[in-house]
Amino acid sequence: KRVSMVVNGLGVAEPTNIFYRRCVAPLADDLEEIQAMGMENDINLYIIDSGLWACGGEAEKSEPTMEFFRAQRSLGGTTLVIAHQNSDDNTKKPYGNVMWVNSPRSTIQVIKAQDTPFGTPAEIGLYQRKVNFGIGFQPIGIKATFDVAKNQRWSSEDAVTFGKADVHESPDLAKGLPLNQKILHELNSGRKTVVELTDTIE
Repeated sequence: KRVSMVVNGLGVAEPTNIFYRRCVAPLADDLEEIQAMGMENDINLYIIDSGLWACGGEAEKSEPTMEFFRAQRSLGGTTLVIAHQNSDDNTKKPYGNVMWVNSPRSTIQVIKAQDTPFGTPAEIGLYQRKVNFGIGFQPIGIKATFDVAKNQRWSSEDAVTFGKADVHESPDLAKGLPLNQKILHELNSGRKTVVELTDTIE
């Protein structure tokens, strides 16, 4: 359903090289069958949703976490792991053991603006919190507009379209910006005193 909505919004044909496998066991216990599926279909990108389920529980402990990442690395190719995070508004790390930060080559935090009533575009910010190679990308704002039929669960005509959003202009998304970028954004409109910057940026 989600792929259908995206391709409808993009106006392209539905891809035939996306495969879905419902898993109920930890990745390490299911590894051989997933590897076989990957070889059979020449899969070079795995999306694991979510890391906490694939870990098998106790994500706050090092051994289950390390067992998950050992299994993940044995898949080969590239892996995108979707992780949960704490409910703390100031958190910038995935929920669980420190290895959820140390093991990945790159971590990207996704923040959704909360003040998006139904029927209005949803604004999302992407913030690179860790990168092992090169320089991390600047925060990216995305606006997702859902065109869905009301009073209906799902229709093959439903679509989602994407555009750009300014992370500086959304109070919810601006919270994820580093302090220096908040200051720079405010100074782009002219000189300000320290007191004015403090009041604006809180």
